[in-house]
Amino acid sequence: TLFKVLELAGNSVQDDVTASVIYLVGESTDQHGYSVRRLCRLLENSTEHQPLVQVAMYCLGEFGTPAMLDGSIGVLSGETDLGPISEETVLRLYQQVLQAGQRNALVTREYALSSAMKYCTRCQSVTVLTQLKELVSSFATNISVELQQRGLEFTQLFGPYEHLRNGLLERIPPLENRQAIREKNKASSANSSVLQKTVESEEVKSEPQETSGSAALLDLLSLDMEPALPAAPAPLSSENKENLLDILLNFGGGGEAPLATNILEAPTTTTSNSIFDGFGDLSSLNSVVEKPRAPSVSFYEKHGLKLDVVEKPRAPSVSFYEKHGLKLEFEFSSAEIDVVGIPTAVMTLTATNSGAVPVSNFLFQAAVPKTFQLQLSPPSGTTVGGSGGRVTQTVKVRSLAAVPPALRMRVKLSFSIGSVDQADQCEINQFPALCWSN
Repeated sequence: TLFKVLELAGNSVQDDVTASVIYLVGESTDQHGYSVRRLCRLLENSTEHQPLVQVAMYCLGEFGTPAMLDGSIGVLSGETDLGPISEETVLRLYQQVLQAGQRNALVTREYALSSAMKYCTRCQSVTVLTQLKELVSSFATNISVELQQRGLEFTQLFGPYEHLRNGLLERIPPLENRQAIREKNKASSANSSVLQKTVESEEVKSEPQETSGSAALLDLLSLDMEPALPAAPAPLSSENKENLLDILLNFGGGGEAPLATNILEAPTTTTSNSIFDGFGDLSSLNSVVEKPRAPSVSFYEKHGLKLDVVEKPRAPSVSFYEKHGLKLEFEFSSAEIDVVGIPTAVMTLTATNSGAVPVSNFLFQAAVPKTFQLQLSPPSGTTVGGSGGRVTQTVKVRSLAAVPPALRMRVKLSFSIGSVDQADQCEINQFPALCWSN
């Protein structure tokens, strides 16, 4: 049922749900064999649903032993529709996912590459193992920096460091039980509560005697005042306390000026009135407190004035390819700035076909220097219709520095016009500086 939900939800499944499914499968040790076989059968039908492919690749790499795949162990009661999974079938699934290029998300291909490397330690067929080695080694020259790094590292495990391969690629230990994590969190919360109560009790013991009335309030405001009267003065009435707070608030600019003026002019004989004797003549307080209101838009309209709204300048679009009737350009949106001030440029790739023949199998690949991180979203389609047809794809480039250096991007294109395959490369180094602004 869980795998069926993943299949029906498609690419709408969030990342935390994918992680939770992986956790549940790992926790259910008696269902590892069934899970691997069921996921392999689902991938035979389609590899378009990225979350489902990620779960399948993880389970195949961790639990895909020969005994699990051929049904020797882990068979559930009533399981009759799956059958054994051959090593050739596993190889074909890895090839479908890894050789699909950027039709699959980067994280999905990372899952699959690590899974294929782990499966190499358990593969019994020499032919399948040889093809898996070639598949993994091919990523040593991949256009994606992350996949290229993994491909280079994994290739070393087939050569001079082969003796380390089995040890490095052991199965990941089972994750800690959720109930145990909750109990630890409860214990930690209880300890924190006891510590907080202890600290609060110590603070209460060390607190000085509370200063009464207006003296305590003025102490907090750091205002100069005469020493407190000896002996305990009579407590202020609620009316006088409210007046005192109103005076202080209006002295800082809050509240309405007429109210402050009336309070200051009211003759009183309470202690709080003598506190302000040192402030001098406060009769001009009204002029300080009153602030003219900002003119409304209707005021300008009434006098025939027009307010122009100043729009932020936007980065101009960049056209970088125009051949075979196919034009490619970047249009920029507002950049995303994270909490530490690191910007991410957000751009939309638009491929427009001005020819009469549709462009099929359109594939856009890109690479940036190591001072940036590149994220390519799946394109809106792989066929660019003729006579003005369009395909769009969102591209995000994150700078690893608060002040981004000059951005360069190397682009590789492949597409078909009719029955003729086309491939081309170009480099873009004229990105506008405004693409990093929000």
